[in-house]
Amino acid sequence: MPISGTKSSKPTFPLCPSQSPSSTASNSPKPPLMTTHSRPSSSAVGSIMGLVDFYGKDREVGSARKVFDEMSERNVVSWTAMVVGYLSLGDLRSARVVFDEMQWKDCAAPVWNAMVDGYVKCGDSESARKVFDEMPERNVVSFTCLIDRYVKAGDMESARELFDRASARDVVAWSALISGYVQNGNANRAVEMFVEMCNENVKPDEFAMVNLMSTYSQIGSSDLGLWVDSYVTRNSVDISRPHITAVLIHMNANRADLVEEGMQYLCSMKNDYGLVPSPDHYPFIVHLLGRAGHSEAAYDLIESMPVEPHASAWGALFGACRLHCNIKFGEIVAGKLFQLAS
Repeated sequence: MPISGTKSSKPTFPLCPSQSPSSTASNSPKPPLMTTHSRPSSSAVGSIMGLVDFYGKDREVGSARKVFDEMSERNVVSWTAMVVGYLSLGDLRSARVVFDEMQWKDCAAPVWNAMVDGYVKCGDSESARKVFDEMPERNVVSFTCLIDRYVKAGDMESARELFDRASARDVVAWSALISGYVQNGNANRAVEMFVEMCNENVKPDEFAMVNLMSTYSQIGSSDLGLWVDSYVTRNSVDISRPHITAVLIHMNANRADLVEEGMQYLCSMKNDYGLVPSPDHYPFIVHLLGRAGHSEAAYDLIESMPVEPHASAWGALFGACRLHCNIKFGEIVAGKLFQLAS
């Protein structure tokens, strides 16, 4: 505000509504618009950007455009803000007009990524790819955004082509491609990609793990199921998250045939071959029973062992109790583990 007794050389504006003297009014105050007689200097660009941001968020992008048009000096930030403002309202046509008029966009990766994302969100893969191909410089965000679009459209060939071209691939890009293979019924390829990701020292996030777990239902491989369980345990994956727990339960609910097969092998050792199962055999069966939701049967099996059970057997059952939130048996099993440790 001008000091009393002086004249201001240029208008000043609040950066946000809360700074306005009338901000306590029932309706949020609108910052005053610029006029053609009061164009801002470079020192006022920051205030103008506050106005553009305010109007854009208030869904009055027309007012923001008026402010933008009154600017005597526009920088990369102001152009980008205007493009993003239109995109946030789904006005791709106006966003593209500003984008095409934009100066210095060749050194502004965010605005290119914003345009790609805008086309992706409206399902226009062709336009998104065209903007992508015209980008002077692409980063991992550029690639991942378009990969995700191709995955959702079921175009795994294009998704993989982009993925292979990317010079840098983060866990989001890997997860997007793995998810695509799972959703399109190519579980074997999803597993291969997961292993490749681990080999490149990219640590899987929880979404990559959920996708990997989902492949078990498609493949039905006991080896894969056991490997996934082992990976979850070794890497301390938080299975308490609802979406991870749901997939784990679904994955293990399909193990009825595996449990039956395991019990048949155990009985065959004794009845057909006269072999006494060792303590190392039981944890495997306990693992199958417990994960399939048969905690009581697993407990009875441990108690019926002809030799003192190892901690691995109780540990397998404790993990199953945790998975199925079986507090009753979990406390009992924990007591057994404490006894062995004492």
